[in-house]
Amino acid sequence: MRKKIISNAYTGEGAGTLPILSRKFLLVGNTKSLLPNSDVQATMISQIKGYQSDSVQVAWAPGIVQTAVVGKEFLGSNAIAVAQSVGVNGVGAYTGSISSEALKETKVGMVIINHKEQQKAGQRREDVALRINAALKEGIRPLICVGPDKGQETTRETVIADFGSGFDGVDINLLKTVGFVFGFEPGDAIGEKSAINVNNIENGITFLAEYNKTKYDISREEYQVLYGGGATADSAPQLEPLFAKQVINGLFIGGDSVSGNFLAIAGLLDHIAQTHFQIPKSTPRIEAGASRVLFSVDKKVKELDRLHPAIIPPSREANVASLAHGEIIDQVLGWQNRASGLNPVYHSHYGNRISTKGAMMNICENLARRGGHSARYGDESIRAGKDGYLYINTPDRQQRIFFDPNGGTADLIMQHAREQNIKVDLIISGVSGHAAGDIGDIKKLLSAGFGKYAILTTNSTVADITLIPGVNHDSFDPKRHSIVSSSSCGTNGFVLATKPFEYIFGKDSIQSVSVTMMHGITNTQQLGNGGESAKDRRALGNLGFTKTGLSDALGLFFPDVKAGAAVSSRGPWEDISLLTNTLQIAVREEMVPWLEDFTKLTEALKAISKAEMMSGRLVTTTDDLTTKMLSGSPVMSFLSLRPGYLTSNKWGRLEDGRTLFQVVSPSYYGNVPGYSKQVELLAEHIARMSQLQEEKE
Repeated sequence: MRKKIISNAYTGEGAGTLPILSRKFLLVGNTKSLLPNSDVQATMISQIKGYQSDSVQVAWAPGIVQTAVVGKEFLGSNAIAVAQSVGVNGVGAYTGSISSEALKETKVGMVIINHKEQQKAGQRREDVALRINAALKEGIRPLICVGPDKGQETTRETVIADFGSGFDGVDINLLKTVGFVFGFEPGDAIGEKSAINVNNIENGITFLAEYNKTKYDISREEYQVLYGGGATADSAPQLEPLFAKQVINGLFIGGDSVSGNFLAIAGLLDHIAQTHFQIPKSTPRIEAGASRVLFSVDKKVKELDRLHPAIIPPSREANVASLAHGEIIDQVLGWQNRASGLNPVYHSHYGNRISTKGAMMNICENLARRGGHSARYGDESIRAGKDGYLYINTPDRQQRIFFDPNGGTADLIMQHAREQNIKVDLIISGVSGHAAGDIGDIKKLLSAGFGKYAILTTNSTVADITLIPGVNHDSFDPKRHSIVSSSSCGTNGFVLATKPFEYIFGKDSIQSVSVTMMHGITNTQQLGNGGESAKDRRALGNLGFTKTGLSDALGLFFPDVKAGAAVSSRGPWEDISLLTNTLQIAVREEMVPWLEDFTKLTEALKAISKAEMMSGRLVTTTDDLTTKMLSGSPVMSFLSLRPGYLTSNKWGRLEDGRTLFQVVSPSYYGNVPGYSKQVELLAEHIARMSQLQEEKE
């Protein structure tokens, strides 16, 4: 039976209801002090509050100083904010104590009590009842941790000894009204990934249930029990029999609470609920990426399709403005083959930047502008119109560029937009992602209403978020992100080719990442001491080393790896680059054959490349390819599965028992059409999310 609870409990605001045990599992994440930085926290908040399921309730405990932030963010969502502790005293002169009154103001719905780490820090088991009372007084549901200490067997005596007289002095009627949760955590299992003992767990929870019924007349149906000792994305499937019998009603997650694995576990619980309790098919939605260990190829592909929704074009065209003329932006806006979701309305030669097609294009633009006649560069004719625009004609269509030889500053663009009554939804910019002046102008344009969002077609240190379609595009939050980096072509190609290994072997499997890049020439490439243009005649006859922004991306998209490095060289070709990706991967014993004969691995990689979120972005191949063969393809990444190219070698064994392999995985990626398609997809996704946000408001 559903039970009403009082204000501010569980759901954050107003009256809510306890989940029915046979219909709703509870997943609680305890971040402890594991959360590395605010960016990761913001991403996790976005993921969690966007998760929706008919069978899984998600709750999350941030670091204690961030509790109020998370509580406010979760209001109006299905997620519950959890406090990591509560003091035994109320409001008063108690330095360092966290009063339940203060917690109420943070909009938390739960609080953790009697955790073994709290005991180690000095909190007494004798005070459990005082802390429970403090929480109940403010309508906050206590999550009470119970379990034998480290080195003890799971017996009736050791379980009860940890809880003691926990409910002595507690208002049992109020306890039942507000509701409570037990987190069962055997000391020997905490922090141990291989310590799941199903029989011990069932016995321990049975002992606890009998004790509560006998001493306090609290039946097992009146509370939830979570299992938390070493529970991870890898170990969770072992607990399915306990869920099926309702021995446990959810999980209490530690380390995996700060990674994509957290919501992947929610997806597993959703599957279990539907399998065993005939829950009507729910449609869980996650606002950012997540992964867990591969149990079967088909299940993994379905999971990825659910966790990383495919990009859907906007319901109506979005007016797009571009800053800085160049090959990438030309293709993104689709002057040759425009996508239906984007409507180019403004194209500016921004600042004094020249086209990526080189100085000759810039010269033609100036000739046309000054002479009032047509100039020609390749298949394009350029003509200056009396309306202040340049008209660039190709065999297929005409594009109109606002061109100012003195530089298209933000003020000039705004003036021109007002005069021409140009309405813009989205800016796609080819300007630097690092230069403060460029970003300042973009922010100025957005603040003045010239567009709601901007995409930087480059790596950026100042963008609100970096997104790669097919990997983490669904992390975009239209309320929090206004300037988005689509990163670089190399980053897109590398991440798309290497993330599948993480999806297969698990979030914590990748120990180190390194990459060697062979890149085509670029307009900014310098040769010799004189800084000559990259596209002079010598560029087509030379190889040269250069720095690469991919180095920063290793930490951005593989934040948990212990080491990473990227080096790049430039070669005499214009499109398609080569990558040699070297990964150190730690795998469990049952996954060792995957890296010894590659049969299962190649099949899994092929399947993932055909998943909805990767389709058209990543292609796996056993063909012997060259850059010339792939040039002009709209595919971003080609992962080679050719025997002898994809290789692995054992490097040893880790302390946790996993085998360490070094895997060399070659791939190709597209510098112009492939990357342009990525930016185009990202623009469509942002436009769609913007429209959905408008509808909500």
